[in-house]
Amino acid sequence: MRCFLAIALPDEMRAALVHVQEVLPGRLVSEDNLHLTVSFLGEVDAALLDELHLNLSGLALPGDELTVTGLVTFGGRVPRLIAAEFAKTGGLKALHGKVRSSARAAGLDLPRDRFRPHVTLARFRQRIDPVDRRKLDAALAAHAGMRLPPVSAEVLGLYSSTLTPEGPIYEELARYPLGGTT
Repeated sequence: MRCFLAIALPDEMRAALVHVQEVLPGRLVSEDNLHLTVSFLGEVDAALLDELHLNLSGLALPGDELTVTGLVTFGGRVPRLIAAEFAKTGGLKALHGKVRSSARAAGLDLPRDRFRPHVTLARFRQRIDPVDRRKLDAALAAHAGMRLPPVSAEVLGLYSSTLTPEGPIYEELARYPLGGTT
């Protein structure tokens, strides 16, 4: 099963990001799928997933404020996606470290991971046509340094991800409260 650990966004932040999506080109991520991935786990065996759940259930996981710091693209000269970037706070770094340690302790062989907190807003095909490129450039110019009021990260979710031609379908498998000490 393909899985990841992510922070579900509070309604007010999701609504603000959906508003930004209105000016973006590409295939927009549905509002229900907007989340901040803390760690992508890849394909995980059910027994290892149970072990990870036990590990995470017994931890005091740190929380922190989520602060959007602007829009960014990923993928180089030909972007693959546009995202809202978040401040890489001490609490988020500590959370990332704890969940990855817990996953390794459960026996998961994790993919290499450079933690860059973001929420994907839209994805692009391999080529962006000139009209969409102008729309993307305009959106970046208008919203590159956008700031949203900070919100508290309160819950970490364990999700499965099923890829479909229409986009991924996520299912929440478990929830873990945030706010423990680092």
